[in-house]
Amino acid sequence: PVWEKNGPFAYLAAFKTHVTLGFWRGAMLTDPKGLLEGGATMRHVKLTPDGTFDVVQLRKWVHEAVALNVTRGDPTRRKP
Repeated sequence: PVWEKNGPFAYLAAFKTHVTLGFWRGAMLTDPKGLLEGGATMRHVKLTPDGTFDVVQLRKWVHEAVALNVTRGDPTRRKP
């Protein structure tokens, strides 16, 4: 699935050993623990059944990603 607010902001992808929660503007998100992996723009975190994840941090990233889309617009659209 892909979640949208003024364009896509997050996605979920299921794999055999983990689930990936990714963000279109992941490189712009606050990540003090360096948990997000990825490139210069999009970043993701891998969630595994045997691992633990910080629900509070995930919630913060979702709110931050939505706020970025509200202020900066759809990340899939080019600026003129």
